[in-house]
Amino acid sequence: MRALVNCMVDKRLKLDERPLPANLEPDEVLLKMVASGVCGTDLKLVEGKISGAGDGVIMGHESIGDVLELGSNVDPSDFPVGCRVVLQPNISCGDCEKCEKYKGVNDNFCLKHAAYGIQIDGGLSEYAKFNTKNVRRLPDGFTSISAALIEPIACLMHGFWRIEHSLKQMRHPKFLVIGAGMIGLLWCRIFQHEGHSEIYCTDQSEERMGVAEHLGVKTLKADKVPSVDLEFDIIVDCTGHAPCLSLAIEKIAKGGTILVFGCCAEKAVAEVRPFQLYEKEVRIMGSIIYETETEFDRAIEYVWHMEQQNMLNLDDFHIGKYGYENVEEGWQKLMRRQIPKLILIQ
Repeated sequence: MRALVNCMVDKRLKLDERPLPANLEPDEVLLKMVASGVCGTDLKLVEGKISGAGDGVIMGHESIGDVLELGSNVDPSDFPVGCRVVLQPNISCGDCEKCEKYKGVNDNFCLKHAAYGIQIDGGLSEYAKFNTKNVRRLPDGFTSISAALIEPIACLMHGFWRIEHSLKQMRHPKFLVIGAGMIGLLWCRIFQHEGHSEIYCTDQSEERMGVAEHLGVKTLKADKVPSVDLEFDIIVDCTGHAPCLSLAIEKIAKGGTILVFGCCAEKAVAEVRPFQLYEKEVRIMGSIIYETETEFDRAIEYVWHMEQQNMLNLDDFHIGKYGYENVEEGWQKLMRRQIPKLILIQ
């Protein structure tokens, strides 16, 4: 555990240990970082479970900061000094076969995809510089640390917009969110924000389900779901556990939609009875990242509305808020699943 903690702490470069990032490029902005979320991807980075990550790269892909300095090509009216921005960490090449085919629709399919915080230094530092293509100015009133949730919620919104067509075809839909971690809880919040009330969440952890209940969500014990006399119109699997797809197919209602949102192991296999897909006319969809040029901007507006309605209070989710002076405590709690998410306040 301590090795993992030290690994993470080492990635944070204090100002008195290293000067401000040098050689600001014409299209870059220099930020004084404010906060960064730490998610499952970051855990896997530290554990060496993500291939393609740069060695020694500073993490932090869910980051917000205040503009400190502008590159020579940056228009001050777009990014005035002092304004708060959020990092959109994903970079598509624009030249590969998938970018050519899906530009403006699904650039998340880019064959040469890279990201700040994974292949390029991210926001877990005192100061950071990013290309202006990868930062978005926040609404002036959006000063809450909850803005650090914009990037993960943008991923959720990509999935939500994929299933939205299905939702429009049914009345009084019933939802099941499998997994009450941070992502599952945010899915519940999105469905609530859309005005739905028949939202169920299941997890093996009583504590996690307690958080979901605090948010006003109905809960089902994981071992009871297979036998419960309920069917669901929309099922979102947030677990990354292949057997949950089999469970979802069993519990989906006729005409229902299943969204595979959790990331399973690449070679994981789920058992499927094709007759059920045929009989129920089931839709099964996947969802990965988001379209960077349009969906991320739409997500900022969406999250801002959620914030104004007090639907993103970090304490409601039991999110751990820590400074770097006590990061070890927060990191250990995250690793032990005692908190659903860690936000480092810089």
